[in-house]
Amino acid sequence: STSPLCMEFAVEKLYPVPEGIVGGWLNIWYNIISVLFLFIFNIPNVGTYWLNFVLPLSCFVVLPLLFFIKEEYKRRNVDENINNNDENIEEGAYENPLAKEEVY
Repeated sequence: STSPLCMEFAVEKLYPVPEGIVGGWLNIWYNIISVLFLFIFNIPNVGTYWLNFVLPLSCFVVLPLLFFIKEEYKRRNVDENINNNDENIEEGAYENPLAKEEVY
């Protein structure tokens, strides 16, 4: 259920990289980890008792890592800058330096 949140978080942190590439890599790693997890059950005499400890622990181990990541909204900042530039163009306050013609 947290996959969409992780996807959005990863796309936001890796902003210049296209969303499709980030989503593709995350899906590849989700699938690799799922296959490894399911493969463990094919090992003889492993049982399922260890799941009571490993699954909750896997959720809580990640939390300290998330606390050290700075929250940045790079995509939103770019969108806001574009919108501000559009407003300035409409008001006539923005000059495009490439639009000036030199007269000889």
